[in-house]
Amino acid sequence: MPSFDRRTLLKTGGAVSFGIGMSGCLDRFGDDRHRNTEPADRRVTPDENPTDWPRPTRSPANNLVSPAATPPKTEPTVEWQVDTPTTCDRLVIVDKTIVASTAESVHAVSLTDGTEQWRVDEGGRVVNAIAGRCYVIRAETVVALTVETGETIWEHEFDRWAIDLIELDGTVYVTTDEGLFGLHADSGEKRWHVDSDGREGFLAVSDGDLQWANDRQYTIFAVDGAHEPTIDQQYSLSTETSTIRPNAPTVVDGTIAIGGADINFGAETPVRVIDRDVVYSRVFEPYMLTPAIVDDRILIAGYDNRSGAMETSTVAACSHDLDERLWETTVDEPIGAPAVADGVIYTGGGYPAQSGDRRGKLYALTVDTGEVLWEIETAGANAGHPLALVGESIVVGSHDGISMLSPA
Repeated sequence: MPSFDRRTLLKTGGAVSFGIGMSGCLDRFGDDRHRNTEPADRRVTPDENPTDWPRPTRSPANNLVSPAATPPKTEPTVEWQVDTPTTCDRLVIVDKTIVASTAESVHAVSLTDGTEQWRVDEGGRVVNAIAGRCYVIRAETVVALTVETGETIWEHEFDRWAIDLIELDGTVYVTTDEGLFGLHADSGEKRWHVDSDGREGFLAVSDGDLQWANDRQYTIFAVDGAHEPTIDQQYSLSTETSTIRPNAPTVVDGTIAIGGADINFGAETPVRVIDRDVVYSRVFEPYMLTPAIVDDRILIAGYDNRSGAMETSTVAACSHDLDERLWETTVDEPIGAPAVADGVIYTGGGYPAQSGDRRGKLYALTVDTGEVLWEIETAGANAGHPLALVGESIVVGSHDGISMLSPA
């Protein structure tokens, strides 16, 4: 029986500067004496409830529930398919353009018919698209590209691998295992750095606030354009010995839900929910994907990511305090985060070791009961399928490339 606990959060109120953590960081763009804190000409605010899919987790708040999409509730058909040289592992959609990444290349194709608009023969992870620009992470380097042509606008190279990225009001926020960095949106020059004691983290933006989850704590910042952020609230997630590394946090109407995995491949990983200044924690599968929040329930998905154990996944719905499990469904293959639209959960994937066989599954399940409405075979993936729900269609990345699935 999965265990759970709840505890009042360590919460810090008020505005506290990160002045101490800001010192002593050198990256390859320049040291602390060469920071650009000038206002940016480019100052954009992300739509927190978009109708397209500008992040792999849909929105800047990583809210996986689309407000407008109505994808197929019966078995879909392939409307078009575009080959990629290697597995499509991430995709985003903005301005009727799909930007997808593989280990060897980045592609932009038309959402309407899959026509290729441009291709960059250098791989990476596409992490964000906003206001005519998309961002790709290539190991230690962040690259800003135009969505229209794929032309490089700027690059910034860190000392360590970059993890996550969000652009907000003239600053590009980037996490590495050295902390949180702010880059100038016009040039990519460094503005400031917040130390994290070697802990990786993922980002969200909700109600204009920047939020940062790492394995130690959850921090909500008040942002100030070009200047370093200040702590508005901070919540303790674990102890100094924690080995649970979080993934992208979901933020919906003030409720925060966080998945993750044990970096030592342990048998138990909790889902954490922060709601009304209390953290709720319940152990599920060893690898827990970014949850989705729909009304009174938390939708979770995960699997055992230890060697030889990735044959099935669990999809479940729980109450906000994780005390009550409303339903649970077991499906084949390791799957991706639960993308939701019109009362239906869409998820799927493939066992990575079977990539040569190009086999996988895609599922549609009801939010209310977990009933499987349909399942189809796919070309497989490196675990979870990247996917997006737009209009009446599902865009899916696989070993074969990018596919558009539409009503039959």
